[in-house]
Order: sequence, then C-alpha cells, then structure tokens
Amino acid sequence: MPEQNDLDARASEHWLVERRVRVYPRLFLAMFILAAPLYALTFEGGLDGRGRPPGTDFIAFWSAGRFALDGHAADAWDLDLIGAFQLSMFPGLSGPTQWAYPPTTLPLVIPFGALPHLTAYVTWVVVGLGLFLGVLSTLLRNRQYSWPIALAFPGLWLGIPSGQIQFFVAALLGAALILLPRRPVLAGILIGLLVIKPQLGVLLPVALLAGREWRAFAAAASTSVVAFIVSTGAFGMTALESWWSSLGVLGEAIDDGTAPIYKFVTPYMGLRLVGLQEVPALVLHTVVALPVALVVWRLWRRPADPMVRNSATVIGTFLVTPYAADYDLAVLAFPIAWMAIMGQRHGWLRGDRNLLVATWLLPAITGPIALITHVTMTPFLMALLLRQLWVRGSRKADAEHVDQIAAGGT
Repeated sequence: MPEQNDLDARASEHWLVERRVRVYPRLFLAMFILAAPLYALTFEGGLDGRGRPPGTDFIAFWSAGRFALDGHAADAWDLDLIGAFQLSMFPGLSGPTQWAYPPTTLPLVIPFGALPHLTAYVTWVVVGLGLFLGVLSTLLRNRQYSWPIALAFPGLWLGIPSGQIQFFVAALLGAALILLPRRPVLAGILIGLLVIKPQLGVLLPVALLAGREWRAFAAAASTSVVAFIVSTGAFGMTALESWWSSLGVLGEAIDDGTAPIYKFVTPYMGLRLVGLQEVPALVLHTVVALPVALVVWRLWRRPADPMVRNSATVIGTFLVTPYAADYDLAVLAFPIAWMAIMGQRHGWLRGDRNLLVATWLLPAITGPIALITHVTMTPFLMALLLRQLWVRGSRKADAEHVDQIAAGGT
C-alpha cells in the first residue's frame, strides 16, 4: 500500500466531493442527450450540414462490406472506386471516406454491408455500444454513481456520430484483460481478434510475455494466424496487397495536410502536427515508445495489482502505437474505472483524482485543443497517468516483498 506521503492526505478537502461526483456527470449526460436531436435537425436528404451521412466514418465500413459481398473486396481500398460508390449512394456527399483497415476486419463489416445504410449504422452502434457497456458493467456493479459517470463519458458520445470501430475494439481489449487471470485461453482468443485493429494491441504481446501468460500468448498468436489465413483465403492476396498499398495514401494525406492530424492522439502524430517530417517524428516517437514498453514489461514482471498492470497496458498503448485517433480513447473507460477502484480501496495518490477527471474529459477536448494550438495533449496526460501507475505498482510490489520476508520467504 502506498506510503502516507504519496497519498492525498487532504482527502476531505479535495474539490471532487461526493455532491459533485453525483451531479456533474448527470449534467454532461443531459447536455449530450439534448444535443442529439439538435444534430438530427441539421440533416437534409440523408446528409448533415457538412455534407456527411449518419456515422461520418461508418460509410467506409458499410461500403467495404458491400464491396466484399459483391465479390470485389480488393476494390474497397481504391479511393476512387469506393468514393464513386459512396457518391452514388449520397449524391451530395462532401467527399469520400477511405477504407484503411486490414482484410481481417472485413468479416466484421460484411453483415452490416448487407443492410440499408441507416439500418446498418444504427445496428452497428447498438451492437458495438452494447458489447462495450456489457464488458464495462463488470467493473461498475454495486459502485455508487458509476453508471452516470460511464454513460456521460465523452469517449462514448464521440464514438456514436463517427460510427467508428472503437466500441468493438474496446470491448475486446477490456474483456481480454479482465478475463486473463481466470480464463487465459479465452482472453488470448479475444486478444487475437484484435487483428480487426492491430495497432491498439501493440503492447499486449509485451504484457503476456512479461507476465508469463503462455497459454494466453499461444491462443492469441494462433487466433491471429487463423484470422489472417481465413481472410486471405476468402478475399485473396489481392486484398492484402491493396490494403498495404492504401497505407501510402494515408501517408500522403498527412504530408499534404489533407488528413485531420489534429484528431490523432499519439506522440508521432503530435510531432507531425507541429511540422516534423516522417523520419524524425518516427525517431522521436520511438524514443518515447521504448521506455513506455519497458515500464509495462516491468509492471507485468512484478507482483503488481492486475488493475495497475491492465491500466498501464491500455494507457501505454497510446504512447507506443503511431496511429490512434480521438475516438479510440473510448477504451480509456477501463483504466479510469480500474484507477477509481484502486483509489477507493487503497487510498488516492496525490493528483490521482485530478488526472482521472482530465482523462474522463480528454476525448472531448483533445481534438479542439490540438486544432487551435497545434499541441496534442494526450501523450502528456498518458505519461502522467503511467507515472502514477508506476508509483502505485512499485509500492504494491515492495509491500508484498516485505510480507514475503516476514513470512520467511526470499
């Protein structure tokens, strides 16, 4: 347990008192609920005031599903072809949305491609959000005020209009980490299914190897390989080659300024936002990523609280992967919940609650701040959170070592 000088000794004087914890999330939730019909009023002819359909990014998922159903999966990565299809569906569309996910994601989107666009979008959000909240609910049971805080989380509301894949990814990642101590094989299978968005699983092999989770690692590796073989067999090597080639289009969009870089939240993209070229930005990103991976490795090697290790793995992901956007921050609901539980059980470290409030608000504010200032604040906040987890994990390991010595261990 943390020593007293690491704890917030003025707990009763902290500004985040019970009344505010109870009221503030409900105010945010009411604001989001009231904003939804106002946004709906901007639609005309199936497009909003900016010329975008419901689920601004979902149109790419739906289009890719349609292409795969028609036997032309490889064409989904051709911006001209998919753009022409999207314009045929929505003649007033302001511009096409590129499909940039690997072929292993196509099995997920194909069923939605079989539905009319609006029905597919609503079903996509309902299913994804249901899975996300279902997994999150395992951490919220019997916890006072937890559901209003979860339902008002800006990461949830940011993801609904975008129609992105983040709810499915967050559900897989959260469920895998929760199940790992009890059901390592099932956890490994869920980790393997993260091939639908592999860059958000980049730290999981580090964690599994450091934690000696051999069964989970084997299950994850096997699932990933099977998913790759099945998708390649179903859609052909041409689809794999088309996806790989399409990655250059994103790089070109970053270089020429047409990509919305301000929406990305990693050190690499933050460096690109301030004007650094690709190579120096990648070098500096690596300088950040390697120590973060080492911290996660060390925490998983120690007898740290699983909630410390899980939280560090999720938070560290945004410092290690080069590509993650603001909608991907929905997965932060899990480390927010774990860190809140640890604070309530073992006492708050100094600064914990302020950082958790900032993290809770982060999905709503990081994009606008980056757009105005050209500064991506997410890496700085993730680094501070990781520091808190390192302190808490170190204290936990030291305490258990003292208990071992007292019991005659080594």
